[in-house]
Amino acid sequence: YRDSWGSAWKEHFGVDIINGVPGNELKLDNRKLVSSFLRVGFGEDGSWRVFSLRKDFHPATKTQMEDDISASVVVPNNRVKDLPDWVQESSVKFVENCEYRLFQRPDDAIHPGYDKQTERDFARGGVFFSNYHPLNTEETREITEDFEGFGKFSPPRAVYLAEMATRLHRRLPLGAPILNPVGAVLPGRRNNPPDLKQNIQALSVYNPVHYMELPELFMEFICSMTGKSPSTTGAGSEGALTKGPFNALPPIYDLNNALVSSLLTGEGAFLSSAGYVGPNCRVDHDVSLLIPEVWCRMHSDERDFSALVENGCLERMSDFEHGGKTVRASRLGYRITYRFVRIFFARVFNYPQSVFTEEMLKPELQDMDVFAAAMENIVGTHERVANLYFEDGSVEQACPPLKALLHIMAKGDYEGLTLQDAEFRALFTRENMLSSDWYRARLEARRGVETRLLESHVDYLEQFVNSRANDSVKASLGLEDRLDSVRRKYRDIEASKAVDPWFGTLGAQPM
Repeated sequence: YRDSWGSAWKEHFGVDIINGVPGNELKLDNRKLVSSFLRVGFGEDGSWRVFSLRKDFHPATKTQMEDDISASVVVPNNRVKDLPDWVQESSVKFVENCEYRLFQRPDDAIHPGYDKQTERDFARGGVFFSNYHPLNTEETREITEDFEGFGKFSPPRAVYLAEMATRLHRRLPLGAPILNPVGAVLPGRRNNPPDLKQNIQALSVYNPVHYMELPELFMEFICSMTGKSPSTTGAGSEGALTKGPFNALPPIYDLNNALVSSLLTGEGAFLSSAGYVGPNCRVDHDVSLLIPEVWCRMHSDERDFSALVENGCLERMSDFEHGGKTVRASRLGYRITYRFVRIFFARVFNYPQSVFTEEMLKPELQDMDVFAAAMENIVGTHERVANLYFEDGSVEQACPPLKALLHIMAKGDYEGLTLQDAEFRALFTRENMLSSDWYRARLEARRGVETRLLESHVDYLEQFVNSRANDSVKASLGLEDRLDSVRRKYRDIEASKAVDPWFGTLGAQPM
């Protein structure tokens, strides 16, 4: 409504005439009034929980950079140019998918128009499909005759617009690379209610989003704990970190690298729930797909953990007693509150307060007995998996913070320190790491790796230059100049004995 319309506001609204009678689609000055909706979970009867989106909402364009297996590098930010304005940490992390084939398990692609990325991938050629429910004749006939369903699939969209928007925003010339460092760590975790028939324990203590500081976060990483998947009956500690075919080296090397990376680039992570929120609220992947929409509408200072706690958007989980036992809920870190939902989900939904009920924000209200049992399952898994590092001796190769954490997970304390003691938690700070002997040892190890690499380059180039290869071939390759360059780098490293060039990087695992 506008004041200029006065009492004649009805003249601006109307409908089309269809088959000689008024239709049902309301128009404003002959323009459609469109409402969009988004599913966020299911009701107890299996019906969709659908919520209206803001009128000015437009879905973000998301570019998939990596999947289950990826390679990353951490570099000091003074070594790279044209970084985004939000970068504040002294080092930045870049990640890239390193699989020859991008692997996806699109559980929600069964709903046309819902998983747009999967639909784009499926529409291409050269795609290998596996591990799907086999369709019988009757099911196939139903799909082919569902003409309306085919119309719901999304049209293809390109990444070009997102790249050009980034280039224009940062004022980058066409020849300059677009560097997109990691700005938020948002792992998803699969949860499930107890399943007595398949002997699967409860893992349903998380509300939609939890923040975990590094000690609690690395308990999660060490265990690789997951709930029951829709496509398998597996559950428990079954992440890629725990599987030999994916990881031929002792997992402690990856954990050491991951901790150094987290300390250099920013602490903690926000975990989103998939599958279930509490034992009764099924959400599948709806929350995981929603989180990027919310996070890209938050400024970097709004995503700051300390500010969220101070503003009442995150509440700390505490241990409590139930049934004569201690429920160690403090291992869940912090969880979002109603205030977080009201402020940040309001940038997506018309009525954000109705998206997550109090029982979803506080899953213990759904069933306290199941909550306590799930926490016991988690703590027991922490202990069981941590003991594996003692059995194979790899705990001795853990950096000091992780060594202390493994002791607490397996034994309950480390030299008298517990999980909440300030002295223990101080081990997981950037300042402590940068001034430590163990981080300097990693830099010294990296210096040794670089020295040996350059030495091998010199030997190889000298052999080729002195070989019987055609002189014109040698000249075309510029081998003499290359050899001189490598020799200079080798002499510089050998002469300086310094580790400064690698300060702010991961270093390497000392052996």
